[in-house]
Amino acid sequence: MKTNILISVIFTLLLGCSSDGSLNDEISAIKPECLQPIIKGVLDREPTNPRAIIEKYLYNNNEVFVINIPPSDGAADFESFVRDSECNLICLLGGIDGKPSAECADFNETAQFIEIVWTDSR
Repeated sequence: MKTNILISVIFTLLLGCSSDGSLNDEISAIKPECLQPIIKGVLDREPTNPRAIIEKYLYNNNEVFVINIPPSDGAADFESFVRDSECNLICLLGGIDGKPSAECADFNETAQFIEIVWTDSR
């Protein structure tokens, strides 16, 4: 009886553990696929505070992705990258003055948040 309970507990623990395989599956499920190498690059570095995050917005009738990756040195000032569905750079947000670059000067006023695509949960 004790053996059966022990086997059940061990089996449950093994099923509950995540592995790199599940992380790779999670990353592989993220669309568009061009975001996947960006996420893998973030995961190759030490975690940052605040954590890296990718958000999806509707901007100028197109889905765009805002990629917020704080620098690993803890600097408070950093830029976020706005990319289209093929990961082409559209513009930058933030920086020293906190304003969007000229290519998307109206981003803060017109972009509509859709969802969080990925967050570094480490």
